[in-house]
Amino acid sequence: MKGLLTLLSIILMLPAQAQNLVLDGSFEDTVFCPMWHTANTNLNLTHWKYTGLMSGFTFNTCNTGAQSIPQNAWGYEPAHSGNGYIGICTYKFYRPAIGHLSQTLEAGKRYRISLYVSLCDSVIFACNNFQVYFSDTIPVGFLPNGDPYLVFTHPVNANFHQDLKSKVGWTKLDTTFIATGNERWITLGNFLNDAQSDGYYVGGNLPVTCCSYTDQSGSFFMCRGWSSGGAGYYLDDVSVVLDDDTGLEGVGEAGVQVFPNPNQGAFTVALARPGMGVVEVFDLLGRQVFTAPLQGQGRQELHPNLAKGIYTCNVIQNGQVVLQTKLVVQ
Repeated sequence: MKGLLTLLSIILMLPAQAQNLVLDGSFEDTVFCPMWHTANTNLNLTHWKYTGLMSGFTFNTCNTGAQSIPQNAWGYEPAHSGNGYIGICTYKFYRPAIGHLSQTLEAGKRYRISLYVSLCDSVIFACNNFQVYFSDTIPVGFLPNGDPYLVFTHPVNANFHQDLKSKVGWTKLDTTFIATGNERWITLGNFLNDAQSDGYYVGGNLPVTCCSYTDQSGSFFMCRGWSSGGAGYYLDDVSVVLDDDTGLEGVGEAGVQVFPNPNQGAFTVALARPGMGVVEVFDLLGRQVFTAPLQGQGRQELHPNLAKGIYTCNVIQNGQVVLQTKLVVQ
């Protein structure tokens, strides 16, 4: 009995694990088993959508061929967890994925977004840009010919720029952001065009041994036959959790400020402690439109000459984001 009480005491002392607000962040909840080249490829997940027909792919161990795990038409990669993951393109062919949150985000609260990506074996390009956008409605509009396009009403929430050229294993992307409020949808991908993206030719292809599969849909494929001119990535284990209760808009590490806000194109950054830093400003599509070094403790006035609009401003010091805020230029 004493041992049981001790165990219960230890359990109660452990910090509670934050709730993941992403519905099916590991892409396990399928309406039907994924099939290769079927009209419903982009409809087989319960809580996720792609931006157009045949625009993304779902992989699951229930498939016996092209969309199986770990071997499939895009390459070879075991799931980071569970039995499923998805594939999207982030360079030359743009195929974002749109998911649903279990509850709306609260205005002014800080949330942590994390996910795992792996470059597919069959692609010949990599792209070091990856972005995450949260919205209160599905951010998709349609052209007169019926083609879908993304609609942004505020700055992109997360902008990752790191080495994403590995075709072996998973790379974790992780950052925090401040919620505007009422966000219920999450969109994953690269929202920059080719000229703005950090794309790399990596070459290569699948080994000859990966070939000749027929899945339960009756479709025959050869892995080497799918060698995309774009950058394709597997995605798994997407998570959005409440990071803390102190993430009020414009408030970061004690003493760090960006003011005035709103402004007319000039603003001041104040740092509270020594150490070189940098300020980064991103536009509505997540493109970096201004950056400047910061000299450390004290105030530094900046004149970026930005057009009127809403931006995201990050202040980084000693390699850490010490302030993330919305910047309004009037």
